[in-house]
Amino acid sequence: MAFVLEACNTQDRKDDCFLSLSNEFLSFPVSSDTYLPYRGIEIFSVDNKEYLAYRGSDRQTVFIYELLSGKPLKCVRYSMEGGDGIGKIGEIHIEDFDHIYITTPYRSVIYRTDTTGAVLQKINYDKTSDDIPVELETIAGTLGPIVILDSKIYIPQDLNMFYGNELVDKSKVGVVVDTIRHTVELLPVGFPHLISHLDIGTSAGFGCFYNRCFGEDCFVYGFLYSDIMYKTSIDHKNVIKKHIRSKYIPKIDVFRTDASDFNQMLKQEAEFAIYGDCLYDRYRKVYYRFAYPSSELDNNDSYLEILRNGRKQFSIIILNENLEIIGETLFPEFAFSNRAHFVREDGLYLSVSHFKRKDFSEDELRFQRLDLVYNKK
Repeated sequence: MAFVLEACNTQDRKDDCFLSLSNEFLSFPVSSDTYLPYRGIEIFSVDNKEYLAYRGSDRQTVFIYELLSGKPLKCVRYSMEGGDGIGKIGEIHIEDFDHIYITTPYRSVIYRTDTTGAVLQKINYDKTSDDIPVELETIAGTLGPIVILDSKIYIPQDLNMFYGNELVDKSKVGVVVDTIRHTVELLPVGFPHLISHLDIGTSAGFGCFYNRCFGEDCFVYGFLYSDIMYKTSIDHKNVIKKHIRSKYIPKIDVFRTDASDFNQMLKQEAEFAIYGDCLYDRYRKVYYRFAYPSSELDNNDSYLEILRNGRKQFSIIILNENLEIIGETLFPEFAFSNRAHFVREDGLYLSVSHFKRKDFSEDELRFQRLDLVYNKK
């Protein structure tokens, strides 16, 4: 059982820093074979040269670009079936051209591939060493990417239906796969009681979703409908719990609705306050947590597109390595498709390829750099 040390940030704070919009952009041409990606941007380096990649909308293709020039480098198409078949691509994690890791929906397999589309390794994780089935991520990308540390792969896990009515009490936030010992073990950290088993199958059924990132030597978890974040050791045996509340979200609760009309339900969801991705910036030793305040949308808005692009308005909370709030920046409405992002040495990049912008183009994926600026003492 994890040891929890609870601490709380004051909300009457004076920010030490903020994120400033620079005049620097990176652009990438989008093939007619795919749509603009809303999320899942991967950057990696090979021989000190940086690359950007994302999954195509057909879920069979990975597009790779030179990062600084924006020049398309490779379009890797994967087979659905056969010896190199992987089914549909869920998420990608790239370390180099021979280590492209692919997760697939509804399959407890991670495929290691290369840029020819060949499958070099299959890593199975369907059951733990105690014969407990592993629950696959219900919606790809919601919980955060896999993390590979030496020979171990840390995989996020949704609430596990194996436990029935006790799923909230007994489910764990992930598993660790030892690729040398060929073992699969549950991580010791469970889920907070944000929902009950009675909420499964309702609008509140995703109330225990989280987003996870990896820091220098720890994991950080932020639950979408909670202002509490968790910092764990790599083995998840030690846990620090902290209140991280956006100044623009005075109260957070799990989204629930009894709307029978699907479009009306989407509108309510898009207007509801929620927390989003958490990222670690290893160059500046800070964490970023995205927050989405409650808002009002017009009755004729495209609610699904607004949800895909990152809602109407958002802020980014800036945290130091102790998960203490040192700043928060609120951004203009409909200015960024903010679920598509990455961090590099010169700053945080957010996609400006938002369908409501006047300069929007379906043929170009474009990112703007944000600079972390400290206030003068």
